[in-house]
Amino acid sequence: MASRPLYGGACRAQIPQGWADMSDSRPVPDTQEVFMAQDGSGASLVFEIVERADVADDGAARYHFDDVADAAAAVARAVVATGSVSAPTAPVCVVALGNMTMTKAESTDGAHSVDVGIAAFRFPDEATDVLCTLNVPALDGSQLREGPLDLAVAPGMRPLADVVASLVVDRGLFGGE
Repeated sequence: MASRPLYGGACRAQIPQGWADMSDSRPVPDTQEVFMAQDGSGASLVFEIVERADVADDGAARYHFDDVADAAAAVARAVVATGSVSAPTAPVCVVALGNMTMTKAESTDGAHSVDVGIAAFRFPDEATDVLCTLNVPALDGSQLREGPLDLAVAPGMRPLADVVASLVVDRGLFGGE
């Protein structure tokens, strides 16, 4: 793992060593930071600053999971675990783990399965949610199982667990002090 600056240094998080910052090779919106595994697995980490979802904390992770599934035009989705976790600089951090099935317009292979973990770091005073989404292609089907949320043992979710434990946010990023 390596501590990497995000949003011009206003945030920092532990990102797996060797994951490429995609802004070095393609345009990435100002509200996002995207990192891609370079081991051929197709795994990615996407950070995004969004307007705070108008839902209770206990429903925020599922809300953002569904929003990501809708944006990706997922043809199927299943949340297998949700819960609150401790994060160093966010008043609240909620996580959803699940699987999405997507099709690619340019693909002849049909649908493909992706295990997805979403951590929503909630900043109510700034009306902002900071999302970290880990996407792990599930070529042999989802490795995630229903049950209590436990990032330490969820297959493939270690990078998300490391981000949750290490994300540091300078609240000045949101336009405040």
